[in-house]
Amino acid sequence: MKNRKLTLVEVMIVVGLIALILGMFSGDMFKMSDMEKINLTARKLEAIQLGIRMYKLNSGGSLPQNAGLGKDPNEKDDSRVSLSDFVLDMDFTKEPPVGGSWKYHTSGGNSDPNIYVQIFKPDLTTEMMELLDSKIDDGDLNSGAFTGQGNHYDFLVVQSSKKTGGSSNKGNSKK
Repeated sequence: MKNRKLTLVEVMIVVGLIALILGMFSGDMFKMSDMEKINLTARKLEAIQLGIRMYKLNSGGSLPQNAGLGKDPNEKDDSRVSLSDFVLDMDFTKEPPVGGSWKYHTSGGNSDPNIYVQIFKPDLTTEMMELLDSKIDDGDLNSGAFTGQGNHYDFLVVQSSKKTGGSSNKGNSKK
């Protein structure tokens, strides 16, 4: 038998087939699994909760009037501490790990508000959101600090002490 060399066309076909096979499998390799999304979201929500509690301790128990995560650009005093100094690496303009969008929300008054992180239209199923609930709360989307259904979920990060008679631990996360 004669020593036959591969032609350029044959080499290109083999390389193309290898690239096609790698392309089919690499998409899954670089995407986060649902469990990774849930774990990352749980860690971020716990970090927000801890950061807000640290802020409250540092500021004498109150939050800024707007309770936002940034410094007011019109504020002349740059030495003022903002919530973003305690809640590091949180950008509510970016999509949360579970997909959709989220925002920081307060209710119940300026000096002692309830503080929520709201998640809108997550990419995960209700069952997966229940799993997230079990990581940070009681596992029941109808009760506790993490509640919601369908397209809207609320995580009660800090509960007003006025409404609970001094207890602000409702948003404690499970370990």
